[in-house]
Amino acid sequence: MDIYGILRKEHQEVISLIEKQVLDIKAGRSDAGLVERIQKVYFIHMGAEEKFFYPLLEDREDMYVRVITSYEEHHTAKEILKNIRNMMTDDGRRLARLRFAKELIENHIEAEEKIFRMAEKILNKDAAQEISRRFLEERELLLDTS
Repeated sequence: MDIYGILRKEHQEVISLIEKQVLDIKAGRSDAGLVERIQKVYFIHMGAEEKFFYPLLEDREDMYVRVITSYEEHHTAKEILKNIRNMMTDDGRRLARLRFAKELIENHIEAEEKIFRMAEKILNKDAAQEISRRFLEERELLLDTS
């Protein structure tokens, strides 16, 4: 799978985990482990994106603003997810923040799709494969150590 497929798959995984957490809260169930899993998956994903994917694109004039915006969206998503983890399950604000986080991440994914389309024209297949390899290695290392 190329880097674009890996990133898309992880995006869907995070959205699915958030949707499950929203349903659990609505049903009165608590699963702190699920919030931790959302954080773990998405934080590793964002870190690897920022380390291996964005740096190859951010120096291009036509990509700069999009990439910098993505960094900012990552920062905002991290802060919201950290706050959610510290909130009580029965607190209505937790559900509201989860919904907001989902919307923010969905908007980010939509914007990132434009970056992917542009990157596919910029990066050759070998470069995309190398990013995939390094991305997966980093993710596995972080998953094993956390």
